[in-house]
Amino acid sequence: MATTTTTSEAVSALKGDQITSPPLSSLCACNKHEKFRECVAYANASYAESLEPIAMVESSTPHSQLPMLGLCTAFLYPRGDFERLPVTIDGYMAFLFLDDLIDNSTDMRYISEIVVRFMATCKGTPIDDARFFLLARFMTDKRWDPTNLAEAVAEAQRFMDGALALRAIEVEKRTITVEEYLEIRLTEDFNRLMAENPDLWARVEQPSGRSVGIALDLYKLNGSHAEICEYTNVVKIWQRELSVSLDLSDAIEFMVDEFYRYEKEMADAVDELAKVSPDLAQAVRDVQGGTLKWMTGERGGRYSKI
Repeated sequence: MATTTTTSEAVSALKGDQITSPPLSSLCACNKHEKFRECVAYANASYAESLEPIAMVESSTPHSQLPMLGLCTAFLYPRGDFERLPVTIDGYMAFLFLDDLIDNSTDMRYISEIVVRFMATCKGTPIDDARFFLLARFMTDKRWDPTNLAEAVAEAQRFMDGALALRAIEVEKRTITVEEYLEIRLTEDFNRLMAENPDLWARVEQPSGRSVGIALDLYKLNGSHAEICEYTNVVKIWQRELSVSLDLSDAIEFMVDEFYRYEKEMADAVDELAKVSPDLAQAVRDVQGGTLKWMTGERGGRYSKI
């Protein structure tokens, strides 16, 4: 189980322009699909075939990091049907690549064009643009259940609406509160899975999303992964929100504690969920634990300089 007893020491040891978050540990165990090697091999091959020439020119993500989503998928779905994992890997690589194009620009015309094409692709409209090939492969897979596909498209729209809102804040250099930021960044409408108990599902989903969002922002501080986020990173937002000056290391320490607070809230709610739906509870634990495992493993590559 993760603790925060050494948070201050871990943060204070990282000073100057190298300061960043210490590694974070989820309260949920990380498991790995038995065919994780096949997942990695597929990701490498698919990336080289379809995305590498474009990513090396357009993406700010070190190109070697995109195929690592094969391992990420094996972490997220350790019990998944392997036949469905390759196209899922394609979807994750496409999303990461396109999300980077948005995150690394403040040209709203360019960003809006990416968002429009992203959503058109999600809805099945053919786009003559190689940047969207993998996304189209994922969204037009014939094995989609129509209800699940419609829900995925709606979730993509909510995410893109949030991305546009955050980019506008960055362009305008607008000061917002932490709560406003989290409300923009995180959605709480994906409750069909627990329609008979939406309050319980909300108590699972909200702290899970907040803990992952905080961890992502912590890891991007001073990271090698370029992103324009001076006004849309939770640590920097927290520093501005306070009426007194707060050192960056203190702000990081506070947000690390917030991460673990939300993780504990989520873990307690998942324990309740397990009494109602053991399989869904395990799926939540797999995704939460796998997400944090992959993100922490990428600290030296996609994210932090350390």
